[in-house]
Amino acid sequence: MKTIAVTGDKGGVGKSTVAGLLAQWFEFKNYTVNILDADPNRTIYTWLEKCKGNNYDFCNTKEPNLLVIDTAGTAGSSLIRYVREADIIVVPFQPHIADLEIVIGWFLSINESLQIKSYFYS
Repeated sequence: MKTIAVTGDKGGVGKSTVAGLLAQWFEFKNYTVNILDADPNRTIYTWLEKCKGNNYDFCNTKEPNLLVIDTAGTAGSSLIRYVREADIIVVPFQPHIADLEIVIGWFLSINESLQIKSYFYS
C-alpha cells in the first residue's frame, strides 16, 4: 500500500481540502483508497460523515492500495510517524511571505530522506 501524507507546520492552508480531493480523485481513477484523519480538528471525519449522510460511503475499504493522511498544521508535524513513513509528502501553502517563511523553515528542519519525498502545492 502506498501512503500520501498531507502535512506542514502552517494551519489554514487547505491540508484537509487537499487530502479529501486527492483521495476522491484517486478513487475516481479506480484506486481503492482509505483516508485517515490525524488532525484533532477532525475536518476529514466531519466530511466523511456528511458524505455518508448523502449515501456516498467514501474511502471505506478493508484492503486499500492507497492511504491518504490528513495531519494537523502544528509545529513538529514532520515528526509524526505518518509523515516519516509516507511514500509521498504533500505540503500545501499559500504564496504569502508568512506562509513561505514557515514552509521553508519546516522543509529545512526535516532530514533529507523526507525532503526528497516532499511536494509543495500552492
